[in-house]
Amino acid sequence: MNPSSPSPDERQQTVEDSADDTKRQRTVYDTVDDISGSTCLIIIISFMTFIYAYDSAFIFLCLQAILKSLHRDRIL
Repeated sequence: MNPSSPSPDERQQTVEDSADDTKRQRTVYDTVDDISGSTCLIIIISFMTFIYAYDSAFIFLCLQAILKSLHRDRIL
């Protein structure tokens, strides 16, 4: 064995320590990504709901105007 190289136990400890640091760092980044993704998803769903509600109301008002017009002209 090379005297300057760490013993197998020390090497194992180093690998475990660096793995834990990476894991902790990755968890923080994942949390940030999850928060950003959730916020983005909520904004998209809210916007789509608003558009859908606005669209539905607009279509309803158009149909109502058409029916009133047809009724006034005695077609219906």
